[in-house]
Amino acid sequence: MASALMPWRELDIADAAQGARPQLSGRLRAPASRMAKYDPLAQFLDELPAKQLVVTLSFAKVARLVDGLPPSAYRIRQWRANDSKVEARAWRSASWHVDADGVDFNAQTVRFARGRVGGTRARRLGLE
Repeated sequence: MASALMPWRELDIADAAQGARPQLSGRLRAPASRMAKYDPLAQFLDELPAKQLVVTLSFAKVARLVDGLPPSAYRIRQWRANDSKVEARAWRSASWHVDADGVDFNAQTVRFARGRVGGTRARRLGLE
């Protein structure tokens, strides 16, 4: 019998001898409909009219869409790099990217453009 602290189904000796492997109990699995933190941003971008090639969002708007941003999003440009971080994967999955020079910390805005662009800005400029 699995304990409350042990999500794995216990195996008896006969199961192990037949090559059975422990499996997670269904209690800890997230519902299939659960959205990742940045999915609402991807959905917002995906639902923009196809003719719209650029959109500028305030940091506050992005924060509302994703239920808050980490402090680094307000001060580190690389947070919005078009790389493989979870937040970038969200906008890239919707076929958008952060436009070159699209982050304005003074105005607290970020400009997205249609199309997938990968890697960091420094890499695209040949600085890495």
